Amino acid sequence: MDQPSHGPSLLAPDTSDTRLVIRYLLGLALALTAFFWAATLVDKKAVALHEKVFNIQQGQQTAIVKRAMEDHVSRLISDAGVLANHSLVEFARGERSLDSVNNLFLITLAAHTDVLVCAYFTAPGEPVASQSVQAPGASRAEAKAREWCASSWPVLAGGCPALLVPPIHAESQDKFAGLLLPVREDESLAGVLVIVCDLGPMIGRYLVQGAFGRSGRCFMLDGHGTVVHDSAPSRIGHNILAASEDGAPGMARVYRRMLAELEGQDDYVLDDKDASTSSRILVAWNTLYWGNHKIVIGQSAPDQEIDGILQNLRLQRNILFGYLVLVSLVMSFVFYRSRRKLYLKTTGALQNQVGERTALLAQSEARYRNILQSIEEGYFEVDMAGGFTFMNESARRTLGYPMEETLGKNNREYTSPETAKNALRVFQEVYTTRLPSRIPDYEVITRDGEVRILDVTASVIVNAEGEVTGFRGVSRDVTEQRRTELKLLESQQRLSLAIQAASLGLWDWNLKTGEVVFNDTWARMMELPPDRGGGTMDGYQGQVHQDDLTGLADAVLDHIEGRTDFFRHEHRVKTQTGAWKWVFVQGCVVGTDENGKPARMAGIHMDITPAKQAEKEKEELENRLIQARKMEAVGTLAGGIAHDFNNILSAIMACTEAAKLNGQDPAKVRAGLGEIEKACRRARDLARQILTFSRHAETETRPVRLDLVITEAMALLRATLPSTIETRVALPGEPVAVLGDSTRMHQVVMNLCSNAGHAMRQTGGVLEVRLDTLLAGPENTPPGPGLSPGDYAVLTVSDTGHGMDEKTLERIFNPYFTTKDVGEGTGLGLAMVHGIVTGAGGACAVQSKTGEGATFTVWLPRTAPAPETPEPELEQMPGGSERLLLVDDDPSLVDSFVQIIGHFGYRVTAAEDSGKALELFSKDPWAFDLVITDQTMPGMTGEELARAVLALRPETPVILCSGYSAAITENDALEKGIRAFVMKPFSFTDFMVLLRQVLDGKTTCGRANTVK
Repeated sequence: MDQPSHGPSLLAPDTSDTRLVIRYLLGLALALTAFFWAATLVDKKAVALHEKVFNIQQGQQTAIVKRAMEDHVSRLISDAGVLANHSLVEFARGERSLDSVNNLFLITLAAHTDVLVCAYFTAPGEPVASQSVQAPGASRAEAKAREWCASSWPVLAGGCPALLVPPIHAESQDKFAGLLLPVREDESLAGVLVIVCDLGPMIGRYLVQGAFGRSGRCFMLDGHGTVVHDSAPSRIGHNILAASEDGAPGMARVYRRMLAELEGQDDYVLDDKDASTSSRILVAWNTLYWGNHKIVIGQSAPDQEIDGILQNLRLQRNILFGYLVLVSLVMSFVFYRSRRKLYLKTTGALQNQVGERTALLAQSEARYRNILQSIEEGYFEVDMAGGFTFMNESARRTLGYPMEETLGKNNREYTSPETAKNALRVFQEVYTTRLPSRIPDYEVITRDGEVRILDVTASVIVNAEGEVTGFRGVSRDVTEQRRTELKLLESQQRLSLAIQAASLGLWDWNLKTGEVVFNDTWARMMELPPDRGGGTMDGYQGQVHQDDLTGLADAVLDHIEGRTDFFRHEHRVKTQTGAWKWVFVQGCVVGTDENGKPARMAGIHMDITPAKQAEKEKEELENRLIQARKMEAVGTLAGGIAHDFNNILSAIMACTEAAKLNGQDPAKVRAGLGEIEKACRRARDLARQILTFSRHAETETRPVRLDLVITEAMALLRATLPSTIETRVALPGEPVAVLGDSTRMHQVVMNLCSNAGHAMRQTGGVLEVRLDTLLAGPENTPPGPGLSPGDYAVLTVSDTGHGMDEKTLERIFNPYFTTKDVGEGTGLGLAMVHGIVTGAGGACAVQSKTGEGATFTVWLPRTAPAPETPEPELEQMPGGSERLLLVDDDPSLVDSFVQIIGHFGYRVTAAEDSGKALELFSKDPWAFDLVITDQTMPGMTGEELARAVLALRPETPVILCSGYSAAITENDALEKGIRAFVMKPFSFTDFMVLLRQVLDGKTTCGRANTVK
């Protein structure tokens, strides 16, 4: 096949390559010229920059040397100060030997290599103790120490340390510095510590020896301009100002500035008269103060040395410039040859590429058709009238017709009129805008009559002239997706109906913004309009009850931090009308941010107010039932309670009869009255125990001496036990205290011992009471169930009675279970013993067999005994002369009150009727300083009388007494302005103290004081 002719220019040489090479060479020459000019300019800038950097570096280096030398001297002063303030003061007192002081001097010499002499003077002259190193100049340093001590003694007597650096001259090779520290004892001068240092090693250690270039210098001047150190040793000792004033005014100016300013950088011009040349010297300095001496640290170097550093850079720049010129010429030649070869090569290959690309285009068209046939999406093409001109296999399968039956047919034949109308509108829009457009939910009717839903995207087909010749489209079958969406919508509707039926409030919380969205059910729950379903978490927390906020926050935090799978909480919220509702909230994290942290939570609200009210009512009913059972139990155990009181009354009667028999012996009478008082206190506590039991009140716990409780209880029991029962008591030799209530602990001992006595009353036997201590730990586990390791008091009560069988043992601690007749036992039973012991953190157990007696064991945690305070005597109580109004309907109690209170100087007016008392007070409210009234009286209660008294005179102090009353409590008395509340019976010793406190104004209405 003949190749087409492209004209003679196709094979002729291209002269444009030669012109391109020429232009390239000219541009390269210009670029190299600019490079050389810029390098020269940069070279000048570099010299100036290096000079500036050099000055800065010199200044930094001198500052580093200054700080290092200051730190060195500070460490030396600190170490010497410790030596002077401690060791030498002890030496002056005679507490430390001379050898130990010299050893400390040796340590100081070893710690500081530049120290030559350490000496201690008690007066100007020879030192008392001294040490020196074996080094040149040590003897001269010792002489210098004596000289400095003598000259500085008056200054040191004032308590001021001194750091001396003498002038250094050219003829002197000694560079000494002296540290003189006063050693004071009791505000007086005990001596002087002198340390002489060699400045040479210190200067050599810290002052940099090397400098910039060959002629750079490092030097050190004193405050007068004398050279202390220099890189050139011949200059040491000379005054730099005197040497530079005449021949170098610029140098003198710089050195005067160095002596006047603390730090800085400068330069001066130095003329060389022999060589008729001059150079500029760059200088940097810093100032150091050592005691009374000023030292200037400096560095200098000529600018030629800095310029010399840049010579290598210039040489490297010139070499690089020549290398670039050579490489550019070579590359220009290679570029020209390669362009020529490429031109000749591509000319022959161009014709072959045209044929190959034509074949590739045909292959691409075939491949394009194959791809369309293999994709899952449907593809079709239609002409301007809507007739199918092409359709891939996926589109054909959707319609269900053979290919030959679809090509040439109009697309309207396979859809409904409504869908065809909508498709026509989209095709017109695509034709007008030439932009693709989407036909959503395009319904087609298959050959089987099934309706399929397609998602179609349509675009135009344009020919080479830019004219629209038809349309193409890509379709995706979304029938199953639409059916799933429909089912999901129906499911959501059913869920919404279920939520409405269950009255559940839904919430959605954005943790990042704090915004919360609620549904209408929640709005109705909070008595809000339906459109008020939005808000913030801060706003919602403002509706939550204050007592529930902490628990709510903790529950949310536990879930957010992954400690719980769900967030659940019950709390109270305030509605729009101000009412409180109980709600149950549950939710979980439903979204996270890009870092995986919780970003969104959702959940439900449920109104549980009715359930809470029902629960509260149920709890109240249960409490009433428990209280009723308690009162029933009190009635059932009345006989046993009477037994306890009979024991106490027996002790009182026995002591009373003994007091009558011993009437001539006051000591025995007083001892008997003391036992009667103890028995009365025990009866009072027993009555309060019964009242506490009936009211379900809490008792106050305190350290109780269990050994004393056992001793007291056994003293009461021995009088009631028959003589056929032998009692054995074993107590430890140390106090044993437990945390509890003394009356309850007395009840435990009395119940256990009474039960043991009851088991042996027919046959007699041995009643053994034993108190031990037990330290339970990992190797010695506590014997009681549920007890933790620790220190325990173990009470054991055993008898040799008839014992118990297994059936009785199983019920022994059950409430209200008893094997005794009415009127026997303690009345509170073993169930009460079990409750008291477990309430105190202990445990109790029993071991028994029929005919072998029983052993009860009680474990109670030990505590530290309370400090013992002596019982105050009534005769020692404070008295007074105030006027008191006493109101009580019991004549015997009134007489006792009048006698006892009157004994202490008080003027008492008694009234047995509250109405009469009010009449007396109304006549003259200022006639009485205090009112004492009983609560339970006919006609008018004590509370009502107190209210009337306070109405007449509000500041009147009132003490209210009560044996038992459900009408008023201690808190009621506090709220009504009563100063003190006293429970009967009470101790007059305590009452007299309270009476004085009330009269003295040490009690207020804000706190009701109580005597029990």
